[in-house]
Amino acid sequence: MPKKVIFMGTPDFAVNALQELSNHFEVLLVITAPDKERNRRKMMPTPVKEAAFVLKLLVLTPDNVNDIEIIEYIKKLQPDFLIEVAYGQLIKEDLLNLLPNRFLNIHPSLLPEYRGAAPIEQAILDGEKETGVSIMIVEKGLDSGDILYSTTTPIGNEDDIYTLSDKLAKQGAKDIIYVIKNYDILYAQRKKQGEIFTYAKKITKEMGRVNWKSSSDEVNNLVRALKARPGVYTFYGNTRIKIFNGISIFENSDKEPGTILNISSEGIDVACRKGIFRVTELQFPNKKKMSVFDFVKGNTLEKGIIFE
Repeated sequence: MPKKVIFMGTPDFAVNALQELSNHFEVLLVITAPDKERNRRKMMPTPVKEAAFVLKLLVLTPDNVNDIEIIEYIKKLQPDFLIEVAYGQLIKEDLLNLLPNRFLNIHPSLLPEYRGAAPIEQAILDGEKETGVSIMIVEKGLDSGDILYSTTTPIGNEDDIYTLSDKLAKQGAKDIIYVIKNYDILYAQRKKQGEIFTYAKKITKEMGRVNWKSSSDEVNNLVRALKARPGVYTFYGNTRIKIFNGISIFENSDKEPGTILNISSEGIDVACRKGIFRVTELQFPNKKKMSVFDFVKGNTLEKGIIFE
């Protein structure tokens, strides 16, 4: 008999795991966040809900997954495992107690490093060269449960939030299949996390503003990590400029950090505390995102201007 699972997840990151679970086991139910209002007041389903419909799976979108009606319904289905991937709601004790030690989470870091809401972004921000995926038992604490299995993923110099999230999502999908198939052995070998850990705090809009007094590597890490959410930006006077891509150049300048040193079709070179950051893709208010190659054809910025 194939194992029976209930899946809880919401964003794109969770879709790979749902697809793999449906290929190997019986997915009894998918629980995801309610539809949200998007452009022009159109209600849009979550990526997980869209994937579940394609897979012809039963879907629930409760406002509160801890409601007694939801818990009783899950109990009636008698799953072997509950699998949670970036679901987005706090799981309370009554729900946790339905399947002790078989309520599992795919977390995109090498726990106990980077517990919390933004482990992928924080690993890039910190300039880490590797991260990974941990399959853990969900408990009351935040990402503090016993670790059943973990795998390491390198972070390349060109990786950003998009590419690294994709790598980790695919790795996590493979890992959860392995864990379920080998659960008894892995549970017997489970590792407790202990009291020493690091925390990846929730990303705020303010974190996306470039501090040109940072090194060019730090600015590059910021762009790679936060280009998707909340977006990276700087100011030219009162004009907010979004930055989507760039490279760190290992040269130094005696100019004030934030000063535009050079403008060419290759990019806009900006002085940092250490090194130079070359902006290669940007966006001005009410305009489309464009490469600097296209930008210089019809726009002007002058050397010596200081970004703030």
